[in-house]
Amino acid sequence: YWKTYVKYFNESADVFKDEGIKFEIKVKFSKRSVSIQQADLENLIANKIDVLIITAHDTKASKNIIKYCELINIPIIAFNRLISDVELKAYISPNMTQTGQYQAEFLLDNFFFIKTAFNSSVSLKALFYYTFLTNLSP
Repeated sequence: YWKTYVKYFNESADVFKDEGIKFEIKVKFSKRSVSIQQADLENLIANKIDVLIITAHDTKASKNIIKYCELINIPIIAFNRLISDVELKAYISPNMTQTGQYQAEFLLDNFFFIKTAFNSSVSLKALFYYTFLTNLSP
């Protein structure tokens, strides 16, 4: 999942480099650990980052360091998890249709088998995608 976005960010950086605009993208994976993410954020800030794009593991725990970023004028972009009560420059959400498809595939492949009049797994997946995308609220 994340490899796709890292690839996208790096490809975007390459496009800008071709136009003479150079910048470095630093990606930190905190392995779903709030303490690792906090340490990574502190390290990035100490190294004078220009912009912070963050998927906060715990939005409440991340608020203090994000508010600090606001104080020192580091623009913040929330990626995939909206952080409330902070000044964000942008919020980026992945393709929710694709997310629904991934969730449906995972459930169909790992949790249950449905016996219906539909004989093919494609029909089941299509039915599940439709239900997932049209009837369920986040």
